[in-house]
This record gives sequence, structure tokens and C-alpha cells, in this order.
Amino acid sequence: LRMGSPSVLRFVPLSGALDVGFLTELARRKLHEFRLSDAPVALRGSFSRNARAASPLSISADAFADGPSALPPTVHAAPGTLLNANTLDDFKEWDKPAKLEAVADDIWADVVSGACWVEPWRLLRFLLLTFADLKTHKYFYWFAFPAFALSPPPLAAAPIPLAKVLDAAQVAALCKGYEALAPSTQDGSVAFFAVHVGGEGESEGESAAAVDVAPLSQWREWWKGGGETYIAYCDPSVAPNAAGWPLRNLLTLVAYTLSLESGGDAVMLKVLAFREAPSTARPRSDGAGSLVFDVELSAELLTNLSATRDPATSAASSAHAGRAQRPSAVGWERN
Repeated sequence: LRMGSPSVLRFVPLSGALDVGFLTELARRKLHEFRLSDAPVALRGSFSRNARAASPLSISADAFADGPSALPPTVHAAPGTLLNANTLDDFKEWDKPAKLEAVADDIWADVVSGACWVEPWRLLRFLLLTFADLKTHKYFYWFAFPAFALSPPPLAAAPIPLAKVLDAAQVAALCKGYEALAPSTQDGSVAFFAVHVGGEGESEGESAAAVDVAPLSQWREWWKGGGETYIAYCDPSVAPNAAGWPLRNLLTLVAYTLSLESGGDAVMLKVLAFREAPSTARPRSDGAGSLVFDVELSAELLTNLSATRDPATSAASSAHAGRAQRPSAVGWERN
């Protein structure tokens, strides 16, 4: 049973971390490749899930690598953009709100087009601004993790541990099903997926509901059917009463999609904040670290999102029709 009245769902901001090897590679590229260019450069970051310690989004020496990375299946890749300034004044004077809005525009376009259902890593886009002083070996940087602020915000009752929702055999089946998913196209493990609990299975000799795990795109079909369906994400946070930052854009994707299908009614969602460590780092998952949230998307929120769609234009073009038509974006890391 859920305890307490619903309140505004809280999110734990994501933090960024630069590996020393990345700074060395940045200096080398600035000297030999970038020179005076401040053009955008593609990056790849990663974060992990573990109920014992929060994970930052880390940038390592191979963040610039073209093609498949060497990321292990125990982490989750995030696509990013590097902007490296030529001077400290340039770094300070950049129009930072505009930089964040530009990345948010790209995420919103992929939400509206539906591309994020097939390639959900698009929801994790980030921005890194840097200045490398090669004379003094000083580095200045600032991360942005663009995310949408839905209005009115989603509501949720206090979360409960996964272990109180599923039995031990079901948790084990969930973890096994997750690890069987194909790796993300950006390498590493998928960060977003769908879980369905229904049908019949066997749990320690007793009848129990079967647990199925599938790519995120399967959630829409399961949600319309029977059984319990969870929208799930890998959570870098360990907060006991709040959700990790990746859920913000995932809820935006779900809310926008349902705004076109809900018929004007409020919607209740089951959300799984998956924090179980990979099997290589744990003897057994008990589900105590992961959390289940019952999230409410109000009728007003869905109506507001539905109004952002212009039926006279294509989904892709309407995504950039005006920032006043989409939810506002936040996400600069706190200094």
C-alpha cells in the first residue's frame, strides 16, 4: 500500500566528473586539432547504477573516440556536446541559457517525433563547456543536463522498495531479463526499458506473476493491455525519497505521448527506479535498493502538452516552432 498523500515528485540533480585523462586529451586536441576552432564536438559520457553510492556522469579519456567505445555493460552511455572556448572571457561570456535551450530543442524534437521510444539514449543528451589554459594547465568547465520542467509537475506518493512489490524470484527474473536486453546503440547497457508483471510463472514452487523485461518501445503496448506495467530507468541516484535526473525527460516523453491518447483524463503510471548493481558486482539482487513510484500526470498537464502539437505541420517541424510551446528546460550543474 502507498502511504501518504501525493506530492510534487522531486528529482536529484545530476553531477558531472572529468577524468584527468580527459583533460590531458582535451589539451592535446586543443593544441593539435581544435586550434582556434570552437565548433561543437561530439562527446560520450557514462554513469552507473548502484544503490550504495550516487554516480556522476563521467567523462574519460576515450570520450572523443569515434565509433563503438570500450564501455562495459555495467555503465550507461550518454551522448554529449563539447564547446571549448579559446579564451576565459569567451567561456564566461557565452550565452549559456541559449546553449542549454539549443540542446533542449533537439531533445524535444526527438520526443515529438517519437525517436526517443526507439533510441531512448537521446533523452540523455548533455552539454559541456570548457576552457583549457595550456600555459598554466588550468581547466574551467561547466556541465548542463537539459531536462524539461513539466507544468503542472507530476505528483507521486512516497516510493516503496521494489522488494515490497515483487518477491525474490520476481526480482531475480527482472534482473536477468534486464541483463538479457541488447546493448544500447551508444554502447554500454540500456538506461530505459519496460517491465510487465502478469500471466503465470513459478516462484519457489508457488504460483506467481511472471516478470517480462523489454525495450522501452514495448511499454506503450503493454500499458494498454492487462497486468502491471512499469516504465523503468537506471537510476544514478541513491536518494530514498526522490527520483534520479534521467526520469525527468522520460516522463516528458511518456506524458507527451499520452497527451495525444488519454482523452483528457489524468493518468497514473508505475515507475521503476532501477538501482540494482550489475550481476558482476553483486552476489544476488534483493530489490531493496530499487524504488517504485506511483506517478500521477494530471489532466491539465496532458492538455498543456497536447496544445504544443500543431496538426497543420509535421511533428518534426512543429518541435522547433517556438520554445514557448514546449515545457521550459533546466539543467545547469550547480557551481
